[in-house]
Amino acid sequence: MKKRLTAVLLSAAMAVSAAAPAFAADDAVEKLLPSVKARAGISDEYTDFSSNYREFDGYTQYYFDWSDDEDRSVSVSYNSYDVITSYSRYDGKDSYNGEVTLPKISLGEAKAAAQAFVDKLNPDKKGEFVVGDSDGGGALNYDYRFDVERIINGVPVYGDMGNVRVSREDGSVSDMHINYTPAEFADISNKISADAAKKAYAEKLGMELVYKSYSDKDKIVMFPAYVVKTPDKYIDALTGEVFEIPEIDKYGVTNDAAAPMAESQAASGGSADKGLSRVEEAELDKIAGLISKADIEARIRSNETLAIPEGIGLQTISLQRDYYDKDSYTYSLTFSGENAGAGVSADAKTGEITDFWRYDRSDDSETELGEEERRAAEDKVFEALAGSVKSEYKYIEDGVNAGTYTRIVNGVKVPGDTISISVDNGGRLTYYGRRYSKAEFPSVSGAMSADEAAAKMLDAAGYDVKYLTYNTENGYASQPVYMVNDYSPMVNPFTGELVNYRNEPYENETTELVYGDIDGHYAADKIKALADYGIGFAGGEFKPNEKITQKDFLYLLSKTFGSYTEYADNDGIYSEAARRGILEIGERADDTPLTRGTAAVMMIRMMGAEKYAQLEGIYTTPFDDVTENIGYIAILYGMNVIKGDGNGHFNPENNMTRAEAACMIHSYLTR
Repeated sequence: MKKRLTAVLLSAAMAVSAAAPAFAADDAVEKLLPSVKARAGISDEYTDFSSNYREFDGYTQYYFDWSDDEDRSVSVSYNSYDVITSYSRYDGKDSYNGEVTLPKISLGEAKAAAQAFVDKLNPDKKGEFVVGDSDGGGALNYDYRFDVERIINGVPVYGDMGNVRVSREDGSVSDMHINYTPAEFADISNKISADAAKKAYAEKLGMELVYKSYSDKDKIVMFPAYVVKTPDKYIDALTGEVFEIPEIDKYGVTNDAAAPMAESQAASGGSADKGLSRVEEAELDKIAGLISKADIEARIRSNETLAIPEGIGLQTISLQRDYYDKDSYTYSLTFSGENAGAGVSADAKTGEITDFWRYDRSDDSETELGEEERRAAEDKVFEALAGSVKSEYKYIEDGVNAGTYTRIVNGVKVPGDTISISVDNGGRLTYYGRRYSKAEFPSVSGAMSADEAAAKMLDAAGYDVKYLTYNTENGYASQPVYMVNDYSPMVNPFTGELVNYRNEPYENETTELVYGDIDGHYAADKIKALADYGIGFAGGEFKPNEKITQKDFLYLLSKTFGSYTEYADNDGIYSEAARRGILEIGERADDTPLTRGTAAVMMIRMMGAEKYAQLEGIYTTPFDDVTENIGYIAILYGMNVIKGDGNGHFNPENNMTRAEAACMIHSYLTR
């Protein structure tokens, strides 16, 4: 059976049912409600109150709601372990006003307010739920948001985390949510060392070399990478042995016999209209050489392995060209009848089956296959349908992916290329899915060993102790284990670097922006203020006196106006610039120094004010050297976003420095 690990996120599991019963006015509620109100700061001004609860396994989760006629409300969740797990307050108005400005409450003040509130809600847990750092980016136009982590004995509790939201205007808290697992936590004073844990990891868990892939425009790019071999197993922090969550917390997962086939990403083929271009004629020539619709239907109906139920008719048929391989075509057919149905995809050149599903409601077989019989039935399907790619796939007995054959290239697994098979209790095929990437596979000659990769990964990603919580027959339990800090680390097998999904070097850096080259600079305070809100550059240096390039100015603007995603390459920056209308066609110049005049134009465009800046005959500026883009510069001057040099000049043709760019953005945010 296929198995999966389920994290213990208690508050999510205890979501209230819409049909939960209302409270009775019993002694228990009368005793706990005053404490909840005091801790959450609930006044008696609200005119309506409701409550409900859910009980199971000796555990009770309570839900309280207060509201009034002015659309103000407060909701609180509280459990029988005396922990408030959520708080949500609405004052009848939206805190988002669409304006991008620096908050009235500083980042440090907001974090302190968040921690004080979390401690007030659960005073007996003070010091246990810790508010983390934030780059403050969201607070430029909305609220601060901080992550919360539960710490026991100086060790994080995996899964027991949450978040808290703080107003940028007055520092009040509007939302707080945390997960809480009622488990006992073992003493870890005698835990094994990190070095011993790393050695045990390499020997008992380790990494494996596989081929990963990503889409690059119209092709699939494959690259070799080391990945975690056993993501659901850990090293016991007390013994150094392998720890796996007990079987009670694992659930069987089987393929859905009636799962729909994956749709091709391709566009449909062309028509046979006359008066065609050469490209259209070439496409139709390729289609003309394919298996006919009648022939493909006949082949499918006569295929004994598919066993299309008799009496069901052809409902749809379509032909698609592969998005990546322009010479590859696929037929997709669906069949439907009163009690049965099926769907098939087949290669339009060879007739090989790539996808299949079938259901038959009239089948009332009570036969039940044993594990060996099921495996034999799956192997029979594989032999019958795998066709030309059969030699590239292998069934790997790992106890995880039942009925799945994995492609092997250069002796290395391709996890994304699989053949999945499901059969019913009579051994009849109910699902078949073949994934086969037509791509170049780089050589893995010279790749480092799995042990070397594991050592480099653990050093780069971090390997620390966490409490892993899980279900048992007697409630919740925890186990201190060493865990990789990165959720899905990948290692370049030749350089040992951590890489992202595009095989680019990845560094697990803090989001905090700190610079060692701005002390004493005239713009230092403004650069630091922007850094608090994630506006700036990573790497420890701001380089204030260097000329700013077009792409770097665009990056600062994107961070200022609402994009908090780090881009994998410059194309991401320019895609956003095009979407926002900051650059027009032909204006891209990545590493070209930016002039002050062009920076003004880009700022106005980012603000969405270009149509006003282009109005003629209504603007004047105090600068005698501004003869172009007068409206752009006049608007920014009137907003106190830009200034001259004190001699009546704006110097629009001068290159802008990084410090000047920071001052310009800071002036906009504090206008």
